[in-house]
Amino acid sequence: MNVIQLKVSSFRNLVNLELNLKRGVTVFYGLNGQGKTNLVESIFVLSKTHSFRTFHHKELIQYDKTKSTITAKVHKNSGTHSYQIDLTNQGKICYINKNKVLKISEYLGNIKAISFIPEDVFIFKESPHNRRWLLDSELASLFPLYMKQLIVFQKIMEQRNALLKQINAKQKELLDVIDNKLIEVSYELYSKRCWLIEQLNELLPIIFKKMSGEDNQVSIVYKTYLNQKDKETYLKQAKEILETNLNKDIEKTFTQVGIHKDDFEIYLNQKNISLYASQGQQRLMALSIKLALVELIKKETNEEPILILDDVFSELDTKKRKALLNYILDKEQVFVTCTHYQEVIQEDINQPIEIIKIQQGKVVERGVIYNGRKQS
Repeated sequence: MNVIQLKVSSFRNLVNLELNLKRGVTVFYGLNGQGKTNLVESIFVLSKTHSFRTFHHKELIQYDKTKSTITAKVHKNSGTHSYQIDLTNQGKICYINKNKVLKISEYLGNIKAISFIPEDVFIFKESPHNRRWLLDSELASLFPLYMKQLIVFQKIMEQRNALLKQINAKQKELLDVIDNKLIEVSYELYSKRCWLIEQLNELLPIIFKKMSGEDNQVSIVYKTYLNQKDKETYLKQAKEILETNLNKDIEKTFTQVGIHKDDFEIYLNQKNISLYASQGQQRLMALSIKLALVELIKKETNEEPILILDDVFSELDTKKRKALLNYILDKEQVFVTCTHYQEVIQEDINQPIEIIKIQQGKVVERGVIYNGRKQS
């Protein structure tokens, strides 16, 4: 999967940008604040319908405009398709081959992209919500039904919490119906999250070894309130847990246990990485998770996702920069941002790497580095 043409208008400082893009590695470089990250962010937004920097899409629209538009032609196994997203003050509107898509859930997954930004290193220190979102957003990309189920779960949870605030004997019958629906959809989400954790547990140690050059024990532990893969047993035990906690839920007026509190922990050599690893190790682990997701998506869909690496190389030492560059050279399409392209290309590479200079939201220079030489 690769973007062959990109058009962006009124997106942050990108007023009217048009770019033809190639397969392989493309490096966007330039001074800070010129629009490099905005450019790759627009590609991510087109893929996920949300940013990797903010959940408020209005922040993406240029300050004096009412709409931002991102359009791309994307080559996939099924051919070349056009995709578009309009960001407005009223919401988001998506198009596939110029046809308006009625539901966001039907649009998600058409363009697959994985991003890594410097802030991802904090994933291990942030709230469980951010780690759940990492699982949920990638599962939604892989399985369109997952997003629908997640939305249903959230609506049922809202109904249950509203009922807890004014419950009486008659409403307990309604609560019983809601609980049955809640645990049914909970199991579907739980089983998919389990599957994703299992897949990452196979891939992550391999990727982390490639990036670090060291042999380490790496494992992800899924933290959930009920770890039971047999569906009938899960439904029975989940119902019992809800009944046991009902009085506490009524007292607190919200549901205290459930998959909405799920989390995961990563262990490096049997030690929790959030407590015992250095920031450098945490950064490398966060990067390795994203690269493992690239491999997983390719394995499951036979389409390699677009990889976005925003200001990653500057945070790595020479050895790890080389390991990362060697890793991405055979990927179908990778977008890298940096201040100086020499941060990425530090030696002769027998493969062309396109370099594009961004200044004040515009392309001011582009060329190719091949075998250590710059070609215009």
